Amino acid sequence: MQGVTRSYGVHEVLKGVDWAVPPRARVGLVGPNGAGKTTLLRLIAGAEEPDGGALDIVRGTSLGYLPQEGARLADGTVLEALLQPFSEILAMEKEIERLHHEMATAIGERQESLTRRSGDLQHRFEAAGGFELEAKAKAILGGLGFGPEDHARPLREFSGGYRMRAALGALLLRRPDYLLLDEPTNHLDLEAVAWLEDFLSDVPSALIVVSHDRTFLNRTVTSIAEMQEGRLTVWAGNYDRYRAEKEKARALAIKKAASEAHRVAEVERFIERFRYKATKARQVQSRLKMLEKMERTEVMAGEPTWRFSFPPVPRSAQRVALLSAVRKSFGSRHVLKGLDLEIWRGDRIALVGPNGCGKSTLLQVVAGRLPADDGVVELGEKFRAARARDPDAGADGAGGDAGLGPGKGPRAAALASGHLPVLG
Repeated sequence: MQGVTRSYGVHEVLKGVDWAVPPRARVGLVGPNGAGKTTLLRLIAGAEEPDGGALDIVRGTSLGYLPQEGARLADGTVLEALLQPFSEILAMEKEIERLHHEMATAIGERQESLTRRSGDLQHRFEAAGGFELEAKAKAILGGLGFGPEDHARPLREFSGGYRMRAALGALLLRRPDYLLLDEPTNHLDLEAVAWLEDFLSDVPSALIVVSHDRTFLNRTVTSIAEMQEGRLTVWAGNYDRYRAEKEKARALAIKKAASEAHRVAEVERFIERFRYKATKARQVQSRLKMLEKMERTEVMAGEPTWRFSFPPVPRSAQRVALLSAVRKSFGSRHVLKGLDLEIWRGDRIALVGPNGCGKSTLLQVVAGRLPADDGVVELGEKFRAARARDPDAGADGAGGDAGLGPGKGPRAAALASGHLPVLG
């Protein structure tokens, strides 16, 4: 990119961006919401055109772009959606099957001709990775949380989050030269995120990823490109190193700007004091020229801080909640299966598990917003609940991982198969 600009109406998003991303680079693209991160990815992917500047991509370079939402895949089963870009390989496989079928009844020269054709085609099929293609697709689907029974299910039966997982899987199977991923972990549970981190560490593709997950960035990228106020700044290292280096640079800039401001103030005082004295006219003019040429260091904005205040509430009982042999089903789907849990005042619990295993359902039961089908739910005296709902949660309440907050002595509650072992 050289001097790339992009505006939407009167809003200038990119203001002359210069950026080069070499092969195999691993870049985390960060910045405030609305800074232009998605715009940059869409420009590189060819989904949008810049208003000005030059964007050059080496001829023959393959790109794979995953948007935040609404990725489109071909109709059919989940497995077919991943294999659809490999139509040439699939056509070769069908032709090999047809030749083998015809060879079973052919004789003489016809059989020899079919055998030669079949051999040539199998060599091409093998060179193209045809023998491993379906196995690789199934391994990727497994890593992203699809079970073997899901492979033959129509894609339309899945939620939007799982369709986005399938879209991510299709890109990973293709292994393009450049992977452009916009918030790829949004629809993944913890296990799938860990699998994705391992997968990306082994692929040769260059990676440009937008993410708000600092742990994911720390584990997958080697440089950070920061979008702010229409400009792009590249920092070496992962996310934590970027934050540390940015704070150092900001502290130095503040110190330098303060020194410059002090010097400017001295010059301005001299000018103001002797502006109207004829004997100092030459010196005043010299100071005015000096003032025009003096360097002004721009201090980058500090990181925004968030402050939360919670209204006072009555002190609850020592035991906040007791769940014993709790069961909850949605139709024929059993989500909570005889679950036991005690929550004590002051507990800080992280509730984790695969998507759809019942984390949000459990929160709703504890909060009193969803009745249990069976078992005991006892809430302590003066119990009050406040819950931030997962916007991706389905009708059954199953959504993404829910966190009950960090603190001293945390307990990790791993919910799987409807039961709840507590660790820590």
